Amino acid sequence: MVSLNPGKDWDWDKETQSLILMKLDEILCSFVNANREKGKPKVKPEKKWQPDYVTEAKEQLEKERAKERQLTEEQIKAIKQFWKNHNPEAKFME
Repeated sequence: MVSLNPGKDWDWDKETQSLILMKLDEILCSFVNANREKGKPKVKPEKKWQPDYVTEAKEQLEKERAKERQLTEEQIKAIKQFWKNHNPEAKFME
């Protein structure tokens, strides 16, 4: 018999549930901190629950998106040339 891992079936519904629980935790922490006694430390919300492989995949996706957002040398040259043609009297910093 194959054992099932409940974290392997991470889908949109579970992601939404996780976000809702995280927001409820933030609201609860805000309420508790607003009504806390003097001298007691602030309550901080827990990190969002999600399986480790989901966290790693999101971090990797964010790194890939950051690379895509970076301009290439050719794009930078094209932008510089555009602005030099558009306003030749301006002084440009290099």
